[in-house]
Amino acid sequence: MYNKNYVKIFALILTLTVLQTYNCKGQSTDTPYNVSINIGTGFTRYVTALPQTGLDRNSFNIAGRIMWEPEHLLSIGIESGYIPLYSLDVDNYSTIFGTTDVELSLTAIPFFLTFGMKIFPHFIIYGGVGGASLNSTADYFENRVVSTSWTNAYQLSCEYIFYEKKGIEFGSEFKWINFSKIEDSALLLQIKMKYILYSY
Repeated sequence: MYNKNYVKIFALILTLTVLQTYNCKGQSTDTPYNVSINIGTGFTRYVTALPQTGLDRNSFNIAGRIMWEPEHLLSIGIESGYIPLYSLDVDNYSTIFGTTDVELSLTAIPFFLTFGMKIFPHFIIYGGVGGASLNSTADYFENRVVSTSWTNAYQLSCEYIFYEKKGIEFGSEFKWINFSKIEDSALLLQIKMKYILYSY
């Protein structure tokens, strides 16, 4: 329930910001078209209602996107990455077959169609729709079981650019990703680098 409330609040803020931007800022007609690549890495916090104690919900992620920027405000592209969601290590776990050490983990590989909008000179918002491959791994009794499932997913994020020179940008991005199948989310805080591959 709280995930849905966060979505509504965040979507309302973004909508009002975009509408205000369109009212206050005109579109330049001489802006070049760009194709850029954006790579980032940083901290992930898995947001879940799972009551399991000992669950490690903190990890590091890597993500990237390729964007086509046909005008100054709006851009479109594709995005993917590798996001560990949680891990759990239990020693001497008792089962009907005996005692064993158990290691569990869940990772996500998202695929998004992403839209971006530069609403201020150094501030960009993004929204993406798509899905994610959820990869679950369980190690016990010296065996590894791996299962993969697909879920719908969507994301919202905002990026601040703090350095820009000669086709290279550095910035930080805060991102929220929701996975529909498990009804959980991930919060990502990343350091990003953008490079303009082609400009025309």
